[in-house]
Amino acid sequence: MKPAPPFTIDAPETDRLVPHMADGGLPPWPGVANVQIHRSCLRRPDLDGGLGCGFQHHMDLAIWKGRLYAAWHASEVNEDRAPWRLLLSTSEDGFNWSDPYDAFPHQAIASLRMYFYQAANGRFLMMATMRRGMNFVIEAWKESLVVREIHAGHSLGPIHTLRLRHEAPPGMPPWFHDSDDAGFTAACRELLANRPYLEQHDYGILLDPPDRMPWHDRAAWKNDQPPEGFWTFGKGASVFRRDDDSLVYVSKLGYATQSLDGGLTWEEPCIPPGLVTHTAKVWGQRATGGGFFLAYNPTSGPRYPLAGVHSAEGRCFRQLRSIHGELPPRRFQGYAKDFGAQYVRGVGLWSNDGSRPHDAASWIIYSVNKEDIWVSRIPPGPPQEAPHGSTAFADLPPGPLASGWNFYTGRWFSARLAPEAPGGPTVLELRDRDPYDYARATRTFPEAGDLRVQITLRQSRAGAAPLEIELSPAFGGLAPIRLSGSPAGWHAGHGCHLRFAGPLQPGVWHTLALTARRSTGSFTVRVDGGPWVELPLPADSQPFQRLSLRTGLPRWGPANVLDASTDLPEPESCYQIRSVDIIPLTPP
Repeated sequence: MKPAPPFTIDAPETDRLVPHMADGGLPPWPGVANVQIHRSCLRRPDLDGGLGCGFQHHMDLAIWKGRLYAAWHASEVNEDRAPWRLLLSTSEDGFNWSDPYDAFPHQAIASLRMYFYQAANGRFLMMATMRRGMNFVIEAWKESLVVREIHAGHSLGPIHTLRLRHEAPPGMPPWFHDSDDAGFTAACRELLANRPYLEQHDYGILLDPPDRMPWHDRAAWKNDQPPEGFWTFGKGASVFRRDDDSLVYVSKLGYATQSLDGGLTWEEPCIPPGLVTHTAKVWGQRATGGGFFLAYNPTSGPRYPLAGVHSAEGRCFRQLRSIHGELPPRRFQGYAKDFGAQYVRGVGLWSNDGSRPHDAASWIIYSVNKEDIWVSRIPPGPPQEAPHGSTAFADLPPGPLASGWNFYTGRWFSARLAPEAPGGPTVLELRDRDPYDYARATRTFPEAGDLRVQITLRQSRAGAAPLEIELSPAFGGLAPIRLSGSPAGWHAGHGCHLRFAGPLQPGVWHTLALTARRSTGSFTVRVDGGPWVELPLPADSQPFQRLSLRTGLPRWGPANVLDASTDLPEPESCYQIRSVDIIPLTPP
Protein backbone atom coordinates (compact mmCIF):
# COMPACT_ATOMS: atom_id res chain seq x y z
CA MET A 1 0.00 0.00 0.00
CA LYS A 2 1.43 3.34 -1.03
CA PRO A 3 1.69 6.03 1.65
CA ALA A 4 -0.46 9.12 1.60
CA PRO A 5 1.04 12.05 -0.36
CA PRO A 6 3.19 14.39 1.71
CA PHE A 7 0.81 17.26 0.99
CA THR A 8 -2.08 18.27 -1.27
CA ILE A 9 -3.01 21.45 -3.08
CA ASP A 10 -6.64 22.57 -3.04
CA ALA A 11 -6.45 25.43 -5.52
CA PRO A 12 -9.36 25.67 -7.95
CA GLU A 13 -7.66 28.81 -9.29
CA THR A 14 -5.34 26.46 -11.23
CA ASP A 15 -8.19 25.61 -13.59
CA ARG A 16 -8.77 29.29 -14.35
CA LEU A 17 -5.17 30.04 -15.27
CA VAL A 18 -4.64 31.73 -18.67
CA PRO A 19 -1.36 30.29 -20.04
CA HIS A 20 -0.58 33.09 -22.53
CA MET A 21 -0.77 35.85 -19.88
CA ALA A 22 2.24 37.03 -17.89
CA ASP A 23 0.37 36.70 -14.58
CA GLY A 24 -1.69 33.73 -15.73
CA GLY A 25 -4.82 35.79 -15.13
CA LEU A 26 -4.39 35.07 -11.41
CA PRO A 27 -5.05 37.59 -8.64
CA PRO A 28 -1.84 38.91 -7.06
CA TRP A 29 -0.69 37.88 -3.59
CA PRO A 30 -1.55 41.10 -1.71
CA GLY A 31 1.31 43.10 -0.25
CA VAL A 32 4.15 41.42 -2.16
CA ALA A 33 7.13 43.57 -3.14
CA ASN A 34 9.11 42.45 -6.22
CA VAL A 35 12.66 43.82 -6.20
CA GLN A 36 15.20 43.48 -9.00
CA ILE A 37 18.58 43.12 -7.32
CA HIS A 38 20.64 42.88 -10.49
CA ARG A 39 19.93 43.83 -14.10
CA SER A 40 22.21 42.59 -16.88
CA CYS A 41 23.40 45.07 -19.52
CA LEU A 42 25.71 43.63 -22.17
CA ARG A 43 26.51 46.84 -24.04
CA ARG A 44 27.39 48.84 -20.94
CA PRO A 45 28.91 46.62 -18.24
CA ASP A 46 29.46 49.76 -16.18
CA LEU A 47 25.68 49.80 -15.72
CA ASP A 48 25.51 46.24 -14.35
CA GLY A 49 28.37 46.26 -11.87
CA GLY A 50 31.04 45.61 -14.49
CA LEU A 51 29.87 42.06 -15.28
CA GLY A 52 28.67 42.11 -18.88
CA CYS A 53 26.85 38.80 -18.37
CA GLY A 54 23.62 38.15 -20.27
CA PHE A 55 22.81 34.83 -18.57
CA GLN A 56 22.09 34.80 -14.82
CA HIS A 57 20.53 31.87 -13.02
CA HIS A 58 20.95 29.16 -10.29
CA MET A 59 20.19 31.34 -7.26
CA ASP A 60 20.20 30.84 -3.48
CA LEU A 61 19.33 33.07 -0.53
CA ALA A 62 20.41 33.27 3.10
CA ILE A 63 20.13 35.39 6.24
CA TRP A 64 23.31 35.97 8.23
CA LYS A 65 24.10 38.58 10.90
CA GLY A 66 21.09 40.71 9.97
CA ARG A 67 21.79 40.75 6.24
CA LEU A 68 20.25 39.00 3.29
CA TYR A 69 22.78 37.16 1.11
CA ALA A 70 22.06 36.35 -2.54
CA ALA A 71 24.26 34.11 -4.67
CA TRP A 72 23.87 33.19 -8.31
CA HIS A 73 25.67 31.92 -11.37
CA ALA A 74 26.40 34.22 -14.33
CA SER A 75 27.61 33.40 -17.82
CA GLU A 76 28.30 35.66 -20.75
CA VAL A 77 25.76 34.04 -23.10
CA ASN A 78 24.70 30.42 -22.39
CA GLU A 79 23.74 28.24 -19.47
CA ASP A 80 26.61 26.18 -18.01
CA ARG A 81 29.00 27.41 -20.70
CA ALA A 82 32.25 29.24 -20.04
CA PRO A 83 33.10 31.91 -19.18
CA TRP A 84 31.11 31.91 -15.94
CA ARG A 85 31.15 33.38 -12.44
CA LEU A 86 29.53 32.71 -9.06
CA LEU A 87 28.38 36.03 -7.66
CA LEU A 88 27.44 37.32 -4.24
CA SER A 89 25.39 40.37 -3.22
CA THR A 90 24.14 41.48 0.19
CA SER A 91 21.44 43.78 1.55
CA GLU A 92 20.46 45.05 4.97
CA ASP A 93 16.83 45.75 4.05
CA GLY A 94 16.16 43.51 1.02
CA PHE A 95 15.54 46.52 -1.24
CA ASN A 96 19.01 48.06 -1.65
CA TRP A 97 21.62 45.54 -2.75
CA SER A 98 25.36 45.77 -3.19
CA ASP A 99 26.91 45.39 -6.61
CA PRO A 100 27.68 41.68 -7.09
CA TYR A 101 31.19 40.43 -6.52
CA ASP A 102 32.90 37.08 -7.02
CA ALA A 103 32.25 34.53 -4.31
CA PHE A 104 35.01 32.30 -5.68
CA PRO A 105 37.75 32.92 -8.27
CA HIS A 106 36.74 33.09 -11.92
CA GLN A 107 36.50 29.79 -13.77
CA ALA A 108 37.57 27.70 -10.78
CA ILE A 109 34.04 26.66 -9.90
CA ALA A 110 30.53 26.10 -11.26
CA SER A 111 27.00 26.42 -9.95
CA LEU A 112 25.06 24.29 -7.49
CA ARG A 113 21.40 24.17 -6.50
CA MET A 114 22.27 25.68 -3.11
CA TYR A 115 25.31 27.49 -1.72
CA PHE A 116 24.81 28.50 1.93
CA TYR A 117 25.01 26.45 5.12
CA GLN A 118 24.51 27.62 8.71
CA ALA A 119 26.23 25.19 11.09
CA ALA A 120 25.11 24.45 14.64
CA ASN A 121 28.29 26.06 16.04
CA GLY A 122 27.38 29.39 14.41
CA ARG A 123 29.73 29.16 11.45
CA PHE A 124 28.34 30.25 8.08
CA LEU A 125 29.69 28.42 5.04
CA MET A 126 29.44 28.90 1.29
CA MET A 127 30.24 26.12 -1.15
CA ALA A 128 30.44 25.60 -4.90
CA THR A 129 31.32 22.90 -7.40
CA MET A 130 34.98 22.40 -8.18
CA ARG A 131 34.85 22.76 -11.94
CA ARG A 132 35.65 19.79 -14.17
CA GLY A 133 36.13 20.53 -17.87
CA MET A 134 37.05 23.80 -19.48
CA ASN A 135 34.12 24.78 -21.70
CA PHE A 136 30.92 23.55 -20.09
CA VAL A 137 29.63 21.66 -17.08
CA ILE A 138 26.87 19.09 -16.58
CA GLU A 139 25.10 18.08 -13.37
CA ALA A 140 26.76 14.65 -13.23
CA TRP A 141 30.15 16.38 -12.90
CA LYS A 142 29.15 18.43 -9.87
CA GLU A 143 30.41 15.91 -7.31
CA SER A 144 33.47 17.74 -5.97
CA LEU A 145 33.09 20.77 -3.74
CA VAL A 146 35.04 23.75 -2.48
CA VAL A 147 34.06 25.71 0.60
CA ARG A 148 34.86 28.95 2.40
CA GLU A 149 33.54 30.68 5.49
CA ILE A 150 31.61 33.95 5.54
CA HIS A 151 32.82 35.74 8.66
CA ALA A 152 30.80 37.82 11.12
CA GLY A 153 32.09 40.98 9.46
CA HIS A 154 30.82 39.67 6.11
CA SER A 155 34.30 39.03 4.72
CA LEU A 156 35.22 35.78 2.97
CA GLY A 157 37.63 33.27 4.42
CA PRO A 158 40.20 31.14 2.56
CA ILE A 159 39.03 28.49 0.10
CA HIS A 160 39.31 24.81 1.00
CA THR A 161 38.44 21.53 -0.70
CA LEU A 162 35.35 20.03 0.89
CA ARG A 163 34.76 16.92 -1.23
CA LEU A 164 36.75 15.41 -4.11
CA ARG A 165 35.25 12.83 -6.49
CA HIS A 166 37.49 13.18 -9.54
CA GLU A 167 41.18 13.60 -10.22
CA ALA A 168 42.71 16.41 -8.20
CA PRO A 169 43.08 19.50 -10.41
CA PRO A 170 46.29 21.52 -10.48
CA GLY A 171 46.44 23.98 -7.62
CA MET A 172 43.66 22.23 -5.68
CA PRO A 173 42.84 24.17 -2.47
CA PRO A 174 43.95 22.60 0.81
CA TRP A 175 41.56 20.19 2.49
CA PHE A 176 39.16 21.65 5.05
CA HIS A 177 40.39 19.22 7.72
CA ASP A 178 43.90 20.64 7.36
CA SER A 179 42.69 24.04 8.56
CA ASP A 180 43.96 25.32 11.90
CA ASP A 181 40.43 26.57 12.70
CA ALA A 182 38.70 23.76 14.59
CA GLY A 183 35.32 25.52 14.40
CA PHE A 184 35.52 25.76 10.63
CA THR A 185 36.51 22.09 10.34
CA ALA A 186 33.63 21.04 12.59
CA ALA A 187 31.16 23.05 10.50
CA CYS A 188 32.41 21.39 7.31
CA ARG A 189 32.06 17.92 8.83
CA GLU A 190 28.53 18.75 9.90
CA LEU A 191 27.63 19.89 6.38
CA LEU A 192 28.97 16.67 4.87
CA ALA A 193 26.93 14.63 7.37
CA ASN A 194 23.68 16.50 6.68
CA ARG A 195 21.96 14.11 4.30
CA PRO A 196 18.72 16.08 3.74
CA TYR A 197 20.70 19.22 2.92
CA LEU A 198 22.98 17.52 0.38
CA GLU A 199 20.07 15.53 -1.07
CA GLN A 200 18.72 18.83 -2.45
CA HIS A 201 21.28 18.72 -5.23
CA ASP A 202 20.35 16.72 -8.33
CA TYR A 203 19.87 13.00 -7.72
CA GLY A 204 21.74 13.19 -4.41
CA ILE A 205 25.11 13.16 -6.19
CA LEU A 206 26.73 15.02 -3.30
CA LEU A 207 26.13 11.95 -1.12
CA ASP A 208 27.82 8.58 -1.30
CA PRO A 209 25.45 5.97 -2.80
CA PRO A 210 24.55 4.25 0.50
CA ASP A 211 23.32 7.58 1.89
CA ARG A 212 21.24 8.64 -1.09
CA MET A 213 17.53 8.01 -1.46
CA PRO A 214 16.98 4.60 -3.10
CA TRP A 215 15.72 6.28 -6.26
CA HIS A 216 19.06 8.09 -6.57
CA ASP A 217 21.28 5.01 -6.26
CA ARG A 218 22.51 4.44 -9.80
CA ALA A 219 23.85 1.01 -8.80
CA ALA A 220 20.24 -0.13 -8.38
CA TRP A 221 19.12 1.22 -11.77
CA LYS A 222 18.58 -1.09 -14.72
CA ASN A 223 20.18 -0.13 -18.03
CA ASP A 224 21.26 3.13 -16.39
CA GLN A 225 17.60 4.18 -16.05
CA PRO A 226 15.93 5.16 -12.76
CA PRO A 227 12.85 3.24 -11.58
CA GLU A 228 9.84 3.58 -13.85
CA GLY A 229 8.01 6.83 -13.25
CA PHE A 230 10.94 8.54 -11.51
CA TRP A 231 13.23 9.52 -14.35
CA THR A 232 12.80 13.18 -13.45
CA PHE A 233 12.59 12.82 -9.69
CA GLY A 234 15.13 14.62 -7.58
CA LYS A 235 16.29 17.64 -9.56
CA GLY A 236 16.38 21.15 -8.07
CA ALA A 237 14.77 20.09 -4.80
CA SER A 238 13.86 21.97 -1.63
CA VAL A 239 13.22 20.69 1.91
CA PHE A 240 11.04 22.11 4.67
CA ARG A 241 10.26 20.85 8.19
CA ARG A 242 6.75 20.71 9.62
CA ASP A 243 5.75 21.16 13.25
CA ASP A 244 5.79 17.38 13.83
CA ASP A 245 9.48 17.36 12.75
CA SER A 246 8.75 15.51 9.50
CA LEU A 247 10.75 16.63 6.47
CA VAL A 248 9.09 17.31 3.11
CA TYR A 249 11.17 17.13 -0.07
CA VAL A 250 9.77 18.50 -3.34
CA SER A 251 11.61 18.71 -6.68
CA LYS A 252 11.15 19.57 -10.33
CA LEU A 253 8.01 18.31 -12.08
CA GLY A 254 6.32 18.27 -8.69
CA TYR A 255 7.70 14.99 -7.35
CA ALA A 256 7.60 14.99 -3.56
CA THR A 257 8.38 12.68 -0.68
CA GLN A 258 8.63 12.92 3.10
CA SER A 259 10.79 11.56 5.88
CA LEU A 260 9.63 10.82 9.41
CA ASP A 261 13.10 10.05 10.79
CA GLY A 262 15.15 13.14 9.99
CA GLY A 263 16.10 12.14 6.46
CA LEU A 264 17.40 8.61 7.08
CA THR A 265 14.56 7.05 5.08
CA TRP A 266 12.03 8.50 2.64
CA GLU A 267 8.62 7.42 1.40
CA GLU A 268 8.06 6.55 -2.23
CA PRO A 269 7.94 9.77 -4.30
CA CYS A 270 4.71 10.92 -5.90
CA ILE A 271 3.21 14.02 -7.48
CA PRO A 272 0.88 15.46 -4.80
CA PRO A 273 -2.76 15.90 -5.84
CA GLY A 274 -3.46 19.37 -7.20
CA LEU A 275 0.18 20.29 -7.89
CA VAL A 276 0.54 21.37 -11.52
CA THR A 277 4.05 22.36 -12.59
CA HIS A 278 6.79 21.37 -15.02
CA THR A 279 10.58 21.59 -15.31
CA ALA A 280 11.21 24.63 -13.11
CA LYS A 281 11.74 24.34 -9.36
CA VAL A 282 9.14 24.11 -6.61
CA TRP A 283 10.17 25.87 -3.42
CA GLY A 284 8.67 24.92 -0.04
CA GLN A 285 9.30 26.93 3.11
CA ARG A 286 8.04 27.63 6.58
CA ALA A 287 6.82 31.22 6.37
CA THR A 288 8.59 33.64 8.67
CA GLY A 289 5.32 34.94 10.09
CA GLY A 290 3.78 31.48 10.57
CA GLY A 291 2.41 28.74 8.33
CA PHE A 292 4.00 27.44 5.14
CA PHE A 293 4.02 28.33 1.47
CA LEU A 294 4.99 26.79 -1.85
CA ALA A 295 6.25 28.96 -4.71
CA TYR A 296 6.29 27.54 -8.24
CA ASN A 297 5.22 28.00 -11.87
CA PRO A 298 1.69 26.49 -11.89
CA THR A 299 1.59 25.39 -15.55
CA SER A 300 2.57 22.26 -17.46
CA GLY A 301 4.73 24.26 -19.87
CA PRO A 302 5.67 27.96 -19.48
CA ARG A 303 7.72 29.17 -16.54
CA TYR A 304 5.37 32.03 -15.77
CA PRO A 305 3.80 33.29 -13.66
CA LEU A 306 5.61 32.62 -10.40
CA ALA A 307 2.76 31.86 -8.01
CA GLY A 308 2.28 30.62 -4.47
CA VAL A 309 -0.07 28.72 -2.19
CA HIS A 310 -0.35 28.89 1.61
CA SER A 311 -0.97 26.34 4.34
CA ALA A 312 -1.35 26.69 8.10
CA GLU A 313 0.13 23.25 8.83
CA GLY A 314 2.13 22.37 5.69
CA ARG A 315 -0.26 19.62 4.56
CA CYS A 316 -3.07 21.22 2.55
CA PHE A 317 -2.12 24.31 0.54
CA ARG A 318 -4.73 26.75 -0.76
CA GLN A 319 -5.23 30.19 -2.36
CA LEU A 320 -3.12 30.15 -5.51
CA ARG A 321 -1.94 33.72 -6.08
CA SER A 322 0.56 35.37 -8.41
CA ILE A 323 3.79 36.39 -6.65
CA HIS A 324 5.63 37.68 -9.73
CA GLY A 325 3.26 38.17 -12.64
CA GLU A 326 5.43 40.37 -14.86
CA LEU A 327 7.14 39.22 -18.05
CA PRO A 328 9.43 41.83 -19.68
CA PRO A 329 10.95 41.01 -23.07
CA ARG A 330 13.98 38.75 -23.23
CA ARG A 331 16.80 41.04 -24.31
CA PHE A 332 19.72 38.73 -25.16
CA GLN A 333 20.26 35.52 -27.08
CA GLY A 334 21.48 32.40 -25.36
CA TYR A 335 21.12 28.66 -24.89
CA ALA A 336 18.36 27.36 -22.55
CA LYS A 337 16.91 30.80 -21.82
CA ASP A 338 13.33 30.09 -20.78
CA PHE A 339 10.91 32.96 -20.32
CA GLY A 340 9.54 33.89 -16.94
CA ALA A 341 10.27 34.18 -13.23
CA GLN A 342 11.76 30.77 -12.44
CA TYR A 343 14.06 28.50 -10.44
CA VAL A 344 12.84 29.95 -7.20
CA ARG A 345 14.53 29.38 -3.85
CA GLY A 346 14.07 31.03 -0.49
CA VAL A 347 15.74 31.12 2.90
CA GLY A 348 16.00 27.43 3.71
CA LEU A 349 16.34 25.34 6.84
CA TRP A 350 20.13 25.56 6.92
CA SER A 351 20.69 29.13 5.71
CA ASN A 352 19.13 31.33 8.40
CA ASP A 353 20.69 32.39 11.69
CA GLY A 354 17.46 34.07 12.87
CA SER A 355 19.05 37.51 12.97
CA ARG A 356 16.13 39.41 11.40
CA PRO A 357 13.39 39.15 14.05
CA HIS A 358 12.10 42.60 13.05
CA ASP A 359 11.23 41.32 9.58
CA ALA A 360 8.16 39.07 9.76
CA ALA A 361 8.03 38.66 5.99
CA SER A 362 9.46 35.79 3.94
CA TRP A 363 11.94 36.29 1.10
CA ILE A 364 12.45 34.30 -2.10
CA ILE A 365 14.90 34.68 -5.00
CA TYR A 366 14.58 33.80 -8.69
CA SER A 367 15.70 34.85 -12.16
CA VAL A 368 13.52 36.47 -14.83
CA ASN A 369 14.14 35.19 -18.37
CA LYS A 370 17.46 33.89 -16.99
CA GLU A 371 18.79 37.44 -17.42
CA ASP A 372 17.98 39.40 -14.27
CA ILE A 373 17.96 38.45 -10.57
CA TRP A 374 14.95 39.28 -8.41
CA VAL A 375 13.75 38.80 -4.86
CA SER A 376 10.22 39.02 -3.51
CA ARG A 377 9.14 39.99 -0.03
CA ILE A 378 6.00 38.05 0.95
CA PRO A 379 4.05 39.45 3.92
CA PRO A 380 3.18 37.10 6.80
CA GLY A 381 -0.01 35.07 6.86
CA PRO A 382 -2.23 33.79 4.05
CA PRO A 383 -3.09 36.06 1.07
CA GLN A 384 -5.62 38.67 2.18
CA GLU A 385 -6.75 41.86 0.48
CA ALA A 386 -6.72 45.13 2.41
CA PRO A 387 -10.17 46.67 2.96
CA HIS A 388 -11.56 49.41 0.75
CA GLY A 389 -10.74 52.92 1.82
CA SER A 390 -8.40 55.84 1.34
CA THR A 391 -4.62 56.01 1.25
CA ALA A 392 -3.18 59.43 2.02
CA PHE A 393 0.51 58.86 1.40
CA ALA A 394 1.47 61.98 3.37
CA ASP A 395 0.51 60.00 6.49
CA LEU A 396 3.12 57.32 5.75
CA PRO A 397 6.90 57.36 6.19
CA PRO A 398 9.14 57.24 3.10
CA GLY A 399 10.31 53.78 2.14
CA PRO A 400 9.83 50.78 -0.14
CA LEU A 401 6.58 49.51 1.42
CA ALA A 402 2.99 50.64 1.90
CA SER A 403 0.45 48.44 3.66
CA GLY A 404 -2.02 46.87 1.23
CA TRP A 405 0.07 47.73 -1.86
CA ASN A 406 2.18 45.58 -4.19
CA PHE A 407 5.28 47.29 -5.56
CA TYR A 408 7.29 46.24 -8.62
CA THR A 409 10.75 47.88 -8.49
CA GLY A 410 13.86 47.45 -10.65
CA ARG A 411 17.33 48.90 -11.00
CA TRP A 412 16.21 51.35 -13.69
CA PHE A 413 12.70 51.96 -12.34
CA SER A 414 11.06 52.14 -8.93
CA ALA A 415 7.79 52.24 -7.04
CA ARG A 416 8.21 53.55 -3.51
CA LEU A 417 7.15 56.18 -0.99
CA ALA A 418 9.33 59.28 -1.24
CA PRO A 419 9.21 62.99 -0.32
CA GLU A 420 7.26 65.05 -2.82
CA ALA A 421 10.19 67.49 -2.66
CA PRO A 422 13.13 67.74 -0.26
CA GLY A 423 11.59 68.04 3.19
CA GLY A 424 8.08 67.76 1.72
CA PRO A 425 5.22 65.35 2.44
CA THR A 426 5.38 61.71 1.35
CA VAL A 427 3.94 60.63 -2.00
CA LEU A 428 3.82 57.38 -3.92
CA GLU A 429 6.47 57.87 -6.59
CA LEU A 430 6.83 55.91 -9.82
CA ARG A 431 10.11 56.47 -11.67
CA ASP A 432 11.07 54.79 -14.95
CA ARG A 433 14.01 54.96 -17.36
CA ASP A 434 13.95 51.33 -18.51
CA PRO A 435 13.10 50.86 -22.22
CA TYR A 436 11.84 47.29 -21.66
CA ASP A 437 10.20 47.32 -18.24
CA TYR A 438 8.10 49.56 -16.01
CA ALA A 439 7.41 50.55 -12.42
CA ARG A 440 4.13 49.37 -10.96
CA ALA A 441 2.04 49.83 -7.82
CA THR A 442 -1.05 47.68 -7.31
CA ARG A 443 -3.73 47.97 -4.63
CA THR A 444 -5.92 44.90 -4.07
CA PHE A 445 -9.25 45.08 -2.26
CA PRO A 446 -12.36 42.90 -1.67
CA GLU A 447 -14.38 42.43 -4.85
CA ALA A 448 -16.89 45.18 -5.67
CA GLY A 449 -19.17 45.50 -8.66
CA ASP A 450 -19.83 49.24 -8.21
CA LEU A 451 -17.21 51.58 -6.80
CA ARG A 452 -15.72 55.05 -6.88
CA VAL A 453 -12.02 55.76 -7.32
CA GLN A 454 -10.31 59.13 -6.94
CA ILE A 455 -6.59 59.74 -7.48
CA THR A 456 -4.60 62.92 -6.94
CA LEU A 457 -1.37 62.89 -8.94
CA ARG A 458 1.05 64.79 -11.13
CA GLN A 459 3.71 64.12 -13.72
CA SER A 460 6.71 65.67 -12.01
CA ARG A 461 9.12 64.76 -14.80
CA ALA A 462 8.11 64.19 -18.42
CA GLY A 463 10.16 61.32 -19.83
CA ALA A 464 9.44 58.52 -22.25
CA ALA A 465 7.01 56.44 -20.17
CA PRO A 466 3.23 57.03 -20.00
CA LEU A 467 1.13 56.39 -16.91
CA GLU A 468 -1.40 53.58 -17.24
CA ILE A 469 -4.17 53.19 -14.66
CA GLU A 470 -6.36 50.09 -14.70
CA LEU A 471 -9.25 48.60 -12.73
CA SER A 472 -9.32 44.81 -13.02
CA PRO A 473 -11.23 41.81 -11.70
CA ALA A 474 -9.60 39.07 -9.63
CA PHE A 475 -9.26 36.75 -12.64
CA GLY A 476 -9.08 37.25 -16.37
CA GLY A 477 -7.33 39.10 -19.13
CA LEU A 478 -7.64 42.62 -20.49
CA ALA A 479 -8.60 45.19 -17.85
CA PRO A 480 -12.18 46.41 -18.45
CA ILE A 481 -11.24 49.97 -17.42
CA ARG A 482 -8.09 51.71 -18.62
CA LEU A 483 -6.89 55.31 -18.24
CA SER A 484 -3.80 56.28 -20.18
CA GLY A 485 -1.85 59.48 -19.46
CA SER A 486 0.56 60.85 -22.07
CA PRO A 487 1.49 64.22 -23.66
CA ALA A 488 -1.73 63.85 -25.65
CA GLY A 489 -3.73 63.97 -22.41
CA TRP A 490 -5.83 61.47 -20.48
CA HIS A 491 -7.69 58.87 -22.49
CA ALA A 492 -10.14 56.35 -21.06
CA GLY A 493 -11.77 53.19 -22.30
CA HIS A 494 -11.20 49.46 -22.73
CA GLY A 495 -8.23 47.93 -24.55
CA CYS A 496 -7.31 50.10 -27.54
CA HIS A 497 -10.72 51.79 -27.68
CA LEU A 498 -9.99 55.04 -25.82
CA ARG A 499 -11.62 58.47 -25.70
CA PHE A 500 -10.13 61.79 -24.68
CA ALA A 501 -11.00 62.58 -21.05
CA GLY A 502 -8.90 65.65 -20.22
CA PRO A 503 -5.44 67.27 -20.38
CA LEU A 504 -2.26 66.06 -18.67
CA GLN A 505 0.08 68.95 -17.89
CA PRO A 506 3.57 68.22 -16.50
CA GLY A 507 4.09 69.65 -13.03
CA VAL A 508 0.36 70.22 -12.41
CA TRP A 509 -1.59 68.28 -9.79
CA HIS A 510 -4.58 66.54 -11.35
CA THR A 511 -7.57 64.87 -9.74
CA LEU A 512 -8.94 61.85 -11.58
CA ALA A 513 -12.43 60.72 -10.56
CA LEU A 514 -13.80 57.42 -11.81
CA THR A 515 -17.14 55.78 -11.07
CA ALA A 516 -17.60 52.19 -12.22
CA ARG A 517 -21.05 50.65 -12.16
CA ARG A 518 -21.16 47.04 -13.23
CA SER A 519 -24.85 47.14 -12.31
CA THR A 520 -25.50 49.51 -15.24
CA GLY A 521 -22.70 48.28 -17.52
CA SER A 522 -20.84 51.61 -17.73
CA PHE A 523 -18.20 53.80 -16.10
CA THR A 524 -17.54 57.53 -16.04
CA VAL A 525 -14.30 59.51 -15.83
CA ARG A 526 -13.69 63.14 -14.93
CA VAL A 527 -10.43 65.12 -14.88
CA ASP A 528 -10.11 68.13 -12.53
CA GLY A 529 -13.84 68.69 -12.19
CA GLY A 530 -14.38 68.84 -15.94
CA PRO A 531 -17.18 67.13 -17.82
CA TRP A 532 -17.91 63.47 -17.12
CA VAL A 533 -16.98 61.09 -19.93
CA GLU A 534 -19.22 58.01 -19.96
CA LEU A 535 -18.08 54.74 -21.52
CA PRO A 536 -19.50 51.21 -21.65
CA LEU A 537 -18.07 48.29 -19.73
CA PRO A 538 -17.44 45.07 -21.63
CA ALA A 539 -20.46 42.81 -21.48
CA ASP A 540 -18.59 40.10 -19.58
CA SER A 541 -17.12 42.39 -16.90
CA GLN A 542 -16.61 40.82 -13.48
CA PRO A 543 -16.48 42.51 -10.05
CA PHE A 544 -13.37 44.65 -9.56
CA GLN A 545 -10.60 43.52 -7.24
CA ARG A 546 -7.53 45.68 -7.88
CA LEU A 547 -6.24 49.06 -9.04
CA SER A 548 -2.96 49.23 -10.95
CA LEU A 549 -0.72 52.25 -11.64
CA ARG A 550 1.99 51.44 -14.16
CA THR A 551 4.60 53.35 -16.20
CA GLY A 552 4.09 51.36 -19.38
CA LEU A 553 1.64 49.72 -21.73
CA PRO A 554 0.02 46.38 -20.85
CA ARG A 555 1.87 43.28 -21.97
CA TRP A 556 0.84 39.68 -22.38
CA GLY A 557 3.01 36.67 -23.14
CA PRO A 558 6.70 36.31 -23.98
CA ALA A 559 8.54 38.54 -26.44
CA ASN A 560 12.11 38.89 -27.68
CA VAL A 561 14.18 42.02 -28.22
CA LEU A 562 17.58 40.36 -28.84
CA ASP A 563 19.28 43.65 -29.61
CA ALA A 564 21.67 44.71 -26.89
CA SER A 565 22.45 47.98 -28.65
CA THR A 566 19.07 49.42 -27.60
CA ASP A 567 19.29 48.29 -23.99
CA LEU A 568 20.23 51.65 -22.48
CA PRO A 569 18.43 53.95 -20.03
CA GLU A 570 15.85 56.37 -21.45
CA PRO A 571 15.04 59.87 -20.20
CA GLU A 572 13.42 59.31 -16.82
CA SER A 573 9.68 59.70 -16.25
CA CYS A 574 8.40 60.44 -12.76
CA TYR A 575 4.82 60.38 -11.48
CA GLN A 576 3.81 61.30 -7.94
CA ILE A 577 0.55 60.25 -6.30
CA ARG A 578 -0.69 62.04 -3.20
CA SER A 579 -3.78 59.99 -2.44
CA VAL A 580 -5.95 57.13 -3.67
CA ASP A 581 -9.58 56.58 -2.61
CA ILE A 582 -11.37 53.30 -3.34
CA ILE A 583 -14.97 53.37 -2.09
CA PRO A 584 -17.58 50.68 -2.88
CA LEU A 585 -21.01 51.95 -3.95
CA THR A 586 -24.43 50.55 -3.27
CA PRO A 587 -26.05 49.53 -6.58
CA PRO A 588 -29.03 51.78 -7.45
